[in-house]
Amino acid sequence: MKTRFTIIALFLALLVSPAITAQEMNYQDFLDEANASIKTEDYKEAINSLQMAIGELEKLMIAQIRDILPIEVMGYEADLSDDDSSGTVAMGMFGGGLSVERNYFKAENDWDNYFKLAVVGNSPMLASVNMMLSNSMYLSSAGGKIIKVGTRKGMMTDEGDGNYQFQLPLNSSLISIEGYGFSSSDAFMAVINKINFEEIAKALGE
Repeated sequence: MKTRFTIIALFLALLVSPAITAQEMNYQDFLDEANASIKTEDYKEAINSLQMAIGELEKLMIAQIRDILPIEVMGYEADLSDDDSSGTVAMGMFGGGLSVERNYFKAENDWDNYFKLAVVGNSPMLASVNMMLSNSMYLSSAGGKIIKVGTRKGMMTDEGDGNYQFQLPLNSSLISIEGYGFSSSDAFMAVINKINFEEIAKALGE
């Protein structure tokens, strides 16, 4: 009889207990965890929570950059279908690291004539681009030209067959545009001139 009453009591307790709901953690949750760990002097766990908070904040930065990137440029339409997979955060890079890419087509999935706009934090190419921009010998050997965008300087190279590349170094990030199947360098430059690089730099804190 006692066992029966115990089971009934447990059943009633479950009925009146509030349901536990699962929810995705955000940067504030991880910051709260870090503060709690610091108070108990669990510094390793505090560091782990802070790293997770940084990762969540960089996801917000990726979303912000996506919102800034144009939807259409000179008749090239942005392919938004891969936005969810083209933005990444990698621990250990750029305080966590970020990379955002978007392809632009005149005709859907026409890989013969399109361009790719990429924003990469802590890019391994950053040092080499800066070196070429500051040394005419290296710049000439790479077949590059200096392109001024506002107060910033970038490098454009002709890869042949209507393919071009433009790279704009920031303080710790690199913005690049790769164009394929363009009729001329002027046509590629027209695309460059339509990109709001300063707005992207602002979103990156640069």
